[in-house]
Amino acid sequence: MPVPPPAPPKASSGCFVGAVAVIALLGFGLLATLLSVVDDEPAPPGTTGGAEVPPAGTVLLAESGSGPLTAVLTTGTAWDLHWSFDCGARPGGTGRFAVDLDGPVPRSGVDERGARGHGTERAAAGAFRIAVRSHCAWNLTAVTT
Repeated sequence: MPVPPPAPPKASSGCFVGAVAVIALLGFGLLATLLSVVDDEPAPPGTTGGAEVPPAGTVLLAESGSGPLTAVLTTGTAWDLHWSFDCGARPGGTGRFAVDLDGPVPRSGVDERGARGHGTERAAAGAFRIAVRSHCAWNLTAVTT
């Protein structure tokens, strides 16, 4: 009886080994990338976690109007909100000017009544919703400290 010829090698076993090698190389590459991103060194001065901190006095928001306004401000540094209002053009020459600062610690930033006024509110870093409630002429400028 003749001996049957040997079966040809299965191509799938070579493909399997190749696929495992490619997956292992990709895994090692991903691990090396992740390890290179992790940095135990503190951020250099003038940065916060790799993001540049704008210099003091940088204008983050500048708005003016004579009605309601809602704006969003997000910053990685402390900031000042300089505000002013003038109700002289309103009947009776007086009115109300209010600014709510809803952020990490919600608070009523400004609530003034009268003919005119101005001032500054200080806020810490974070995300804020700024809401102006007034029908008087007003100005807001947010600047880094």
